Amino acid sequence: GSEASELAVVTTAGVELYRVLRERRSLKLLRRVSQPVSWSVYSHETRLMLLAAGQQDNLLSGLQLQPRSAVRLPRFEVLLSPLQGLPLAQPLAQGQQRPRRSLQARHVSVHRVYDALYCAHIDEEARKVVLYALYRDAVLRQHELPTHSARAALSVCDNLLVVHALDQQVATLFDLRINRSCPISAPLPLTTLPADGFSPAYSPHWLIAPPDKVVDPLAGRAGRLRLNLRAIAASSIDKVCLLEFLLLRSRSNLVLLEVLADALSELEPLPTLSRMFALLQQPAAQAALGA
Repeated sequence: GSEASELAVVTTAGVELYRVLRERRSLKLLRRVSQPVSWSVYSHETRLMLLAAGQQDNLLSGLQLQPRSAVRLPRFEVLLSPLQGLPLAQPLAQGQQRPRRSLQARHVSVHRVYDALYCAHIDEEARKVVLYALYRDAVLRQHELPTHSARAALSVCDNLLVVHALDQQVATLFDLRINRSCPISAPLPLTTLPADGFSPAYSPHWLIAPPDKVVDPLAGRAGRLRLNLRAIAASSIDKVCLLEFLLLRSRSNLVLLEVLADALSELEPLPTLSRMFALLQQPAAQAALGA
C-alpha cells in the first residue's frame, strides 16, 4: 500500500500531530505538544520544526518529527543585538514604552552541514550569521559568520554555507571544515542562465528558501543553487586551501587537476607544492578521487 501520511498543525497553544486516514477521510491524533507558540519554522529536509516563545520570541525549542512521534530538543535562547541608534539612557515620556526588538521568523532557518544540524540566526543589526548546533540533549552557540550586509539571506549548497548580501548582490562562501570564520574565496556574483527565464539576479521579489532554492514568482520560475567551481578557483589565492576545498566537493576532479597544473606551471614555492601533494596522499583525498 501507499506510505502513511502525517499532518502537523501548529497553533498558539502548541503542536498537534495527526495520522491521515485516507480510506476514512479523517485524522487520528497521535500526539499533542502543549506550549505557547508565537511562530514556527519548518525544514522538510531535516524534518525539524522550531517553535518560538517568550516576550521577545527568542526562546526556541525544536521538535524532530518522526513517524508516529515527535522528539523534543532542548529549549535555547537566541541572543538579540540591541537596536542601533536607540540610546538606553534616554529618558522616556510618561506612558511611553521603550522599543522592544523581537526575533522574526524570516531571520531563522534550519540547515544540515556535513551531517551536523544547525539553527541559523541572521542578525541584521550585528551584520552576522550565528549558528547554533542542535543536539538531542544540548544546543551550543558554535559559529559566527560575517555578512557585511544589512540585508542577508542564507543557503547551503554542497555543504557550503552561502551568505547572500542582498544589497550588494554578491554571495560569500564558508566551509566550516576548512575555516569557521573566514570565507574560502572573495565574494562572488550569482548568475543565471538566460534560457532559464529568471529575472535579474537578486531581484527584490526573489525568494531565497532553505536549503538551496531560489523562487522567482514574477517569472514563474524556481531553481536550485549550483557551484561554479572554476569561478571559485579563479577568485582564490591560497592554493592549499583551494585544494582542500575541492577535495570536499562533489564532481570537482577536473577543476582539481587544473589547479594542480596551474600551481606547477606558475612555479609555486616548494613548501606550497609539498603541502598540496601531501593533501592528495591522505586517505580521504584518495577516496574522493576514486583511487
